Amino acid sequence: REAAEFFDGPVRYMHYPMRPDEFLPTSVGNAMRASEFYSSDRYGMDLIVMWPRLAAIAPDRHRQDVDEARSEYEFLLCLSFLGAAFGSLSGIFLVIVPTTLGLAYLAYRLAVFAAIDFGGELRVLVDVCRLEAMASLGWPVPMDEEAERECWTEVNEFLSQGEPVPGGRPMAA
Repeated sequence: REAAEFFDGPVRYMHYPMRPDEFLPTSVGNAMRASEFYSSDRYGMDLIVMWPRLAAIAPDRHRQDVDEARSEYEFLLCLSFLGAAFGSLSGIFLVIVPTTLGLAYLAYRLAVFAAIDFGGELRVLVDVCRLEAMASLGWPVPMDEEAERECWTEVNEFLSQGEPVPGGRPMAA
């Protein structure tokens, strides 16, 4: 029971998407998917569609935090891949294989934590900049959660599918 309660708390929130049908086969994939769907689950905003707009208006300190976390995540993931590839290809040197495969495993485990950290920085950026992004696109800032979800649905459909804006809402220049 304790493990189930632990899994349902903050660990699950940071490590896995909210819906089991969105799970991926790897820990890194699940951590990234959890952060990717955070904005949708929480506010109704599609992060993939809004990312370039959020990055454009984000304060430098937030953008720098996201860039640093992404760089660490990508470095560790590449190190893991290269360690696994080198370990697999160097089979004739039996001493090297366990070392490189061990390094690959360690780098992958660290990449999972780096992905969680990167996802945390993305969540901060969404929480801090989402309403400014909405206003910069010409949508009124909503007054409650339900209105915000409705606005993000309109924004998502407009930007990703070219759907007409209900009520002819003007877009900011």
